[in-house]
Amino acid sequence: MAKPPPRKPKKKVCAFCKDKTAYVDYKDTNMLRKFISDRGKIRARRVTATAPSTSVTSPRP
Repeated sequence: MAKPPPRKPKKKVCAFCKDKTAYVDYKDTNMLRKFISDRGKIRARRVTATAPSTSVTSPRP
């Protein structure tokens, strides 16, 4: 039996670039909540699909 062709994963889009956010506000906890794990660690770029330019300017704890 022939295998079906593999599915291509959907390309993730940066949430900040999609909303055209110029500045990442470190006080906006509701927005930053999805970029931080339950233990308080910053999630990787490959998980959150954040653009490299945005992740450099994002606030660090």
